Amino acid sequence: MRILQVNKYLYRRAGAEAYVLDWAELLIKHGQETGLWGTEAFPCHSEGAQRLKNPVHKGTGSFASAQDDVVIFNDLLVEERHFDQREGFWRDIKKVGHMIWSWESVRKFEEVLQRFKPDIVHIHNIYHHISPSILPMAKRFGVPVVMTVHDYHLINPNYNLYDHGEICERKGIYAIAHKCIKDSYAASFADVLEWGIHKMLRVYDNNVARYVVPTEFVKEKLVEQGIGGRHIEVVPLPVILNGVQCSEEFRANARDGRTYMRDSLLPAVAQNDSNGGYVLFAGRITREKGVYLLLEMAKKLPEMQFKIAGTGPELTNVKLKIKNEKLENIELLGF
Repeated sequence: MRILQVNKYLYRRAGAEAYVLDWAELLIKHGQETGLWGTEAFPCHSEGAQRLKNPVHKGTGSFASAQDDVVIFNDLLVEERHFDQREGFWRDIKKVGHMIWSWESVRKFEEVLQRFKPDIVHIHNIYHHISPSILPMAKRFGVPVVMTVHDYHLINPNYNLYDHGEICERKGIYAIAHKCIKDSYAASFADVLEWGIHKMLRVYDNNVARYVVPTEFVKEKLVEQGIGGRHIEVVPLPVILNGVQCSEEFRANARDGRTYMRDSLLPAVAQNDSNGGYVLFAGRITREKGVYLLLEMAKKLPEMQFKIAGTGPELTNVKLKIKNEKLENIELLGF
């Protein structure tokens, strides 16, 4: 089977990207021809980016076998756009237009479909940078689309459902008035406009055959919004182990494919600490992940050791808070 994975970033930026790349690797391991397509955004320091920018096949029309690397269409990647930067009035207006409907993405995606001829298109995070404008093209080619839902963007323009330290499900003018997206009127207006138009057009529901969600909660939220209905499958996120003790039942589930186990991926911090137990935070360091709640816990439990594995936009602030409050029981492990 030939499967095209579509995501806005093609390097290990956060959890969604790790999922996409590990999933592509797993598909290849099991003999599936796998392609990756997205934007040309690559940080120059990323090893993953270098690997992806120099694949075995560079979109020439020949395809990778199960023994080869994933297929990347370097000449058809979507131009990177910096939505978190102001670049002049007209440039910013064009970026909003790209968010709503990207003709560049449509044109390049059509050529990718012609070259790769996938049996399935598996989309992930495509909003803003690619836009769902590509979905009708997949339908036109008769290729079913499966979407893994990594956040709450289908449900709300505020894809975290979190703002100013609390749960936020505001929409429309209320989301703009409260600056629910990035604490910015402009960003909130752009995201509300984008979300509203896509919802009105039903561009996802009219073109996505199956939604894959990690929890029942996400499924319930989608159904509340009239999205997906019976076309939603709950597939929990994979559990990655490295020598961690687990039950025979768990291992049996893993062998049956109900749990995804991989060795050597979890860092050594998952091993038993010779000095006793500790609390481990593993993930992207952002406010909505609860990292500041963890710091408060560490402050109240000075006898307990805390380890933070990961990186993210709040890392500098977390380091500063640890230093200012002399939280010596916290160790930052990096990523």
